Amino acid sequence: MKFDKGIDSKYRRSVEDAFATIIARGNDFHRYVMNEIMESDMLIRVQPVAKINASGITGLINSIATNLKLARERISLREAFGEIYIAIANETIDTGGQRGCEGTFVHEGRHAYDFAQTLESLSNADVNPIGVF
Repeated sequence: MKFDKGIDSKYRRSVEDAFATIIARGNDFHRYVMNEIMESDMLIRVQPVAKINASGITGLINSIATNLKLARERISLREAFGEIYIAIANETIDTGGQRGCEGTFVHEGRHAYDFAQTLESLSNADVNPIGVF
């Protein structure tokens, strides 16, 4: 995973600690998703709730570039994570504490996994049209 530019070190540390806790205490699926995210180029953002309108949100970094990539090549699940970002509200960390951060990443991590599965399956739709997630 990679962090967006300009994230305060306390938020970066909180995110890193959340991932470590989820891997240590989560179920097998949580560990799998967190490890895939950590080994990928998925983007982590920390932004004000006024900007993302939620405690956390998952989306595509650049939908146009992702659609072009899907039209030109096949991508793996891990490569698909590199097309995705998770943004967490700094207020989620400030007021929800570490548990709020952890819960948000468990929840948004599932969305990121679903997005990545969808992107990977779409990149293979020409050879496996019934396999689109």
